Amino acid sequence: MIINKSPSLFPINQKIDFLFVTYGGGHLKVVLPVAKQLIDDGYSIYIFALTTAAESLKDSNIPFFSYKDLPEAYEQKNIELGVKLAKELEIRNNKKNVVSFEETISYLGLNYIDLVESFGKIKAQTDWLSEGRQIFYPINLMTKVFKTLNPSMVISTNSPRSEKAAIDACFNLNIKSACIIDLFALQENAWLRNKNFANKLFVLNDRVKESLVNLGRPSEDIIVSGNPAFDSLYDEEHLINGEEIKKYMGLGDGNINILYASTAEP
Repeated sequence: MIINKSPSLFPINQKIDFLFVTYGGGHLKVVLPVAKQLIDDGYSIYIFALTTAAESLKDSNIPFFSYKDLPEAYEQKNIELGVKLAKELEIRNNKKNVVSFEETISYLGLNYIDLVESFGKIKAQTDWLSEGRQIFYPINLMTKVFKTLNPSMVISTNSPRSEKAAIDACFNLNIKSACIIDLFALQENAWLRNKNFANKLFVLNDRVKESLVNLGRPSEDIIVSGNPAFDSLYDEEHLINGEEIKKYMGLGDGNINILYASTAEP
């Protein structure tokens, strides 16, 4: 099978001061204000855009690349493997992927190859059939990417697959790294407590910092920075709209109003 891939955005022979690694959604919203500020300050930055992040960035002026832009993604054997895995995943989940087909086959194919390199063909197949993409941890691929790009620093958010592998690859290559933790570091504290995981951690509030310090992470490694994704909560427009909703619902100023915001968690 031959797939007509779009032109690659992978930066070759370019100086990169800061390389961000992030998924889409809330993680990208954490990264964007930081990336834009660094651009304004005259630094060279790129975003390694994972899953839906690439779609969100395509109409922006921020330089980025994704899995489909990596040199290995253009190898025919890797494309064919990605197509096969994508079909298996669609059948297993009984639903279409929200990420583009081109990005999906690159992500699946390259991560599976990394799994084989780390554990061998038999264990890779067994783990894939048991866990699906949750088993991915592309440490070898991230190492190759960073050796090629040679960024001065890598800044990643805190998911357990590509983002975690990116930070671990930095440690192996002696590249400075930082991890921005978007929320409360509950599932992630298993690796965030490791003194070798990122040079600095940026956390939401003092309570998150305290919990990580209690787990053994040195206090000087952790910076309470807040989460820039929440900055818009202080926009006057939202405050005005909130007051209008309270009036509409008949909620006076003397009442205590509680918003319960819920989402499905894994």
